[in-house]
Amino acid sequence: MPTPGTVPAPVPVPVPQSIPSQFGSGSSGGSGQGQFGSGTVSGQASQAGQQGNQQFVLSNSAAIRAEIHRFESVHPNIYSIYDLIERIDDMALQNQIREHVISIEGE
Repeated sequence: MPTPGTVPAPVPVPVPQSIPSQFGSGSSGGSGQGQFGSGTVSGQASQAGQQGNQQFVLSNSAAIRAEIHRFESVHPNIYSIYDLIERIDDMALQNQIREHVISIEGE
């Protein structure tokens, strides 16, 4: 488990290199055409789609890393608040503060 405040190395995510041919030149009928056309895609459009998928994966990975970093940096403080709550004598006040901390923790 990494120490608080550190971000673990990114984990590679496989990106599909081809798009299934459900809309292309599948075997749906005797004409040789797929459900929605001939299935031919220009090389540029195919590359643009793959680059778009890679950008999407990279932006998701960055967002996930940022959320992990935020969680790890905030979590020790939340535990400290729970410890302080235990020092309060009034149980109703303890529960009320604890509910607020839980709602903050969930956001």
